Amino acid sequence: KKDDDKYCQSFLSITPECSCLAAGDEQRVIMGQAALEANKRTEKVAAKYAALNDPLFTAVVQPGVDMLPIQDYGEVFLSNFDCFHPSLCADEAFSVAVWNNMFTQDKLHSLDPKDIPALHCPSESDVIQ
Repeated sequence: KKDDDKYCQSFLSITPECSCLAAGDEQRVIMGQAALEANKRTEKVAAKYAALNDPLFTAVVQPGVDMLPIQDYGEVFLSNFDCFHPSLCADEAFSVAVWNNMFTQDKLHSLDPKDIPALHCPSESDVIQ
């Protein structure tokens, strides 16, 4: 939330998109905890399928930016339209992180928007992990 942006303050006050955005700190903490629980469940499902060792199917978690301190990059990573959804810069960073992660065993868990890695160009020997 862009607390210092008058446009964002007024937009969020009249938009019923997500009541948690206009809620107080306590509600945002609850929403953050719910997001963490959703991530844990996603990881549990992926682990279940990975344990099957099926050579033709698996599920993996592509963390990409799960450790990104979004509060540090609000101006860069939040849309100027609704002050909530990712901006073009954020979408590009997320896309590169997820794409590159598909080709490596060591998943990138954080991404500095000032240091977006180059997009991996797969070769014939690359395998999606």
